[in-house]
Amino acid sequence: MELSTKEKTKEEPVLWYVLRAIFGKELEVRKKLDQLNVETFIPMRYEVRMDGKHKKRELVPVIHNLIFVHATQTDLQEIKSKISYLQYMTDSRSGEKIIVPDEQMKNFIA
Repeated sequence: MELSTKEKTKEEPVLWYVLRAIFGKELEVRKKLDQLNVETFIPMRYEVRMDGKHKKRELVPVIHNLIFVHATQTDLQEIKSKISYLQYMTDSRSGEKIIVPDEQMKNFIA
């Protein structure tokens, strides 16, 4: 899967979109987008799980299905057309796509 290199007549802004990768496939989506050099962020934490009789420390998503993607609207539409289980998160009142400002996202990642 590769993003098209169509010429753009107008420069599009690169924004942080909040998306949902249904069926718990957020890590799979991140891997695919990493291969396309698309910046992503998934809040992660360590969790201790039992593996038989042994404790195992594992890095897992804080909120399953949630992924932040830093891309243009056009690139994201192309990505979504190829990854059917990727959906925009929308504001429940207005129905608009949730976009996080760069400065807030930078603070959140830190």
